[in-house]
Amino acid sequence: VRGLSSRMGCGTIKVSEESKIIEVQLKQDRRNQTTKLLCLGAGDSGKSTFSRQLKVLYQTGFSKPELVKYAGVLKDNTITSMKIIIEEARNREISIPKKLKRHAEKISNATELLPEHAFDIKQLWASNFAQAVWLQRNEFIIPSTADYYFDHVERISKEDFRPTPEDVFRAKIKTTGIVETKFTSGNKNFLLIDVGGQRNERRKWIHSFEGVSAVIFLAALDEYDMVTAEDQKTNRLIEALHLFQEITASVHLKTSSWVLFLNKVDLFSAKFPKNGKYLTNIFPDYRGGNDIKAGLDFIQTQFEKVFKGEGTLHTHITCALDTSSVQKIFSVVEENILVRNLTATYFT
Repeated sequence: VRGLSSRMGCGTIKVSEESKIIEVQLKQDRRNQTTKLLCLGAGDSGKSTFSRQLKVLYQTGFSKPELVKYAGVLKDNTITSMKIIIEEARNREISIPKKLKRHAEKISNATELLPEHAFDIKQLWASNFAQAVWLQRNEFIIPSTADYYFDHVERISKEDFRPTPEDVFRAKIKTTGIVETKFTSGNKNFLLIDVGGQRNERRKWIHSFEGVSAVIFLAALDEYDMVTAEDQKTNRLIEALHLFQEITASVHLKTSSWVLFLNKVDLFSAKFPKNGKYLTNIFPDYRGGNDIKAGLDFIQTQFEKVFKGEGTLHTHITCALDTSSVQKIFSVVEENILVRNLTATYFT
């Protein structure tokens, strides 16, 4: 019996040593493992802004070549946005004052933003006609950050302009194909896949579904009274809801965690008190009037109703332009993802 006990004792020591080796290996595997995050949403929902925030928070920010590229993009965004204001004024028969027509013609004929255009744009933006057009921006397609471009046109128009992170977050580039952002938080590696949100880009999404730990879906809260760029008639919030329902029902994403970012709460909060009742045009059962909280709660409930994924849906009200807010929210998202991954890997 002692011999048997002795052998069992040796066996116990051996298993204990093996357990330690396995535990060390598991820790190493966790450090080396890359968690794949898929960032989805309709066009202009804030996906690219979110991925740029992660570059600032968890990488070294933007390289000099990237800043040069974004400088050109912001210059183009600025001149194009003012051209849209001028064109929409004419389309809507909003009169441009005689004293401003020279400035309007100069901008309409410009092929690029030059330092000399800053004065013209400032004069136009300060006028009643431009402000009247801007108030109707939900009826046509213009960057939601156009007012930022106009307010900073003197700086943006300079030949040696180098964007700040705040500028870069507001740069509008249509995402085509797949953009990957690799970053490390603590000792954990992540790969964020940002796929173009326009309708013609969505057919590419399925190629990114393999091995996804979590899907982060962004929907813009301020788009409840706006139409899609593709057909100029479909309500953008309805489009986002249909897309969310379709994606969360995908069999390819059954094991993924689901995170919903109801984004652009800053823009939503600014305009909802003036026209929140518009929600009843698309949701007749909405009874909250212009109350911001009632509107937020109602929209969140609509997404929760159409959610088809497995497990819990983690919803966050966000402003992707706010770096500190993004950092706090991503820390919570990261914790949820890792808890789920560890549970799935080691306890099933």
